Amino acid sequence: MSAARTIGVCVSALLLMGQGIVPHHHPPEHMELHEKFYSKLKIPGTKQSCCNDRDCRPADYRVSSDGEYEFKVAGYWIKVDRMKIIHELTPDGGGHWCGVRYMAPGFGRKGNIFTYCGIVPEELF
Repeated sequence: MSAARTIGVCVSALLLMGQGIVPHHHPPEHMELHEKFYSKLKIPGTKQSCCNDRDCRPADYRVSSDGEYEFKVAGYWIKVDRMKIIHELTPDGGGHWCGVRYMAPGFGRKGNIFTYCGIVPEELF
């Protein structure tokens, strides 16, 4: 296969992979929330930002009977690893979730949900 063909195949694959991400668009009032709150959060244990301007949102959360944190994302309750939980005073006193949802053949209606971090209001502790 020629170098040009290889590059074309790679670019096409990347474009198709990007189509599987379900974008989240903030309403205008969330942009201020992003600038003042989300943009300062780091993935626990790293210096990497937990949020960009499209992957964080307010989310209902609960603690399951086995003590695990669950967040409601796209209508589904998903477990979030304790290592990804941030205990932080939130502007609205509620939970927040940062991550992406991929839709592709084989993932079903729920898709594949990947969490960067879950934010639980600090006052609970």
